Amino acid sequence: MSANIKNIAIHEAGHAVMRFIEGFDITEVSIISDGKHDGHVEGKNPLFGVDPREDFDQKHKSKAFACARTWIAGLAAEKCFNIDNEESVELARDDLNKVFDLLRYYTDIDETSEIAIRIFEDVRSILSKPSCYGAIDQLSNALLKKKKLSGADAKTIIYGALNV
Repeated sequence: MSANIKNIAIHEAGHAVMRFIEGFDITEVSIISDGKHDGHVEGKNPLFGVDPREDFDQKHKSKAFACARTWIAGLAAEKCFNIDNEESVELARDDLNKVFDLLRYYTDIDETSEIAIRIFEDVRSILSKPSCYGAIDQLSNALLKKKKLSGADAKTIIYGALNV
């Protein structure tokens, strides 16, 4: 098994665990490439119907920051598992672009990078906790075996590992 596929599994598992923690829907977790992405976590978009150019209230800002945490969680999971290479940065490029694009609507442009770093550090701290680390490990191993999991299967694994 290549390191690449293991990295992808950890990356996607990080997204899924953070979506679970944030209370967001998970319908599928996959490490099967679609030609554009090496893997994905699917679920209802929590920002569906929100226009960040108009919806600046605290409720929408909180939801936007929760989305940013889920998007940055793939890279944070990789760092928790000591994956630190050019491939890691490439896997996270689209995620990081989404985070920065979103934060530009809800933060002062001069603070966007600082806030993104703070979000990353917060997420890495959360995912480093033994129960979250264990959930990522178990979910990534299941992905390596099956390549694709239903949302129900992914949530069962995460739920059990987090002991909730």
